[in-house]
Amino acid sequence: MVDPLTLGTSAGLGGFGVYLLNRYWKQRQARLRAQALLEKYSTRSQIGMHQGRMRLLVTMPQVGELPIAEREAWRERDEHRDRNFLELGLLQEIPENNEDEDSTPSEEQRRQELTSRTEWMDRFEPPLQEHAAVVSEEHVGSGVIIATEEDEEPEVNMDERLEREGGASGEVQISLAWDDYNDLDLHLFCPSGERIYFNNKKSECGG
Repeated sequence: MVDPLTLGTSAGLGGFGVYLLNRYWKQRQARLRAQALLEKYSTRSQIGMHQGRMRLLVTMPQVGELPIAEREAWRERDEHRDRNFLELGLLQEIPENNEDEDSTPSEEQRRQELTSRTEWMDRFEPPLQEHAAVVSEEHVGSGVIIATEEDEEPEVNMDERLEREGGASGEVQISLAWDDYNDLDLHLFCPSGERIYFNNKKSECGG
């Protein structure tokens, strides 16, 4: 007759072995899935000439390269991102411009605009972060236009441009213009997910 203690121990060890095997199987499946997604959606990099200089060119899969079924899946995700943007209340009304007013804003107008932007950022920072998390899940680009050498602008003297724009050597400065007036805010997201903008110019990860 089998000892009940031995039988119980054997059953316990057998159950624990099944648990470990099941856990290993799930981890293996998750690892294989992550590897498959990495191979499918990973970015591609190469060293190439761009505007007369050797640069590291990084590209990601574009929607036009995908099979039809995956394109439809991408469009559904893109529509979800658009709905998310609207649901979070991030769509702003464009104020009407008064043509009679002077096109050059005064210092008081600039201060008021800066105050308004700061208040807007304080209010909408949480939904912006939420929308950024939704966007960061996408691994497929919406499409790119490849410019030829004829389309590229001629090289400019960066030292002269830095001096003209009020920048400093060794710093990254990006300026967006609309109708020759710098009136657009640029928000950059680090790989860590932290957002860099005019109120947060230096990220914790060194960006």
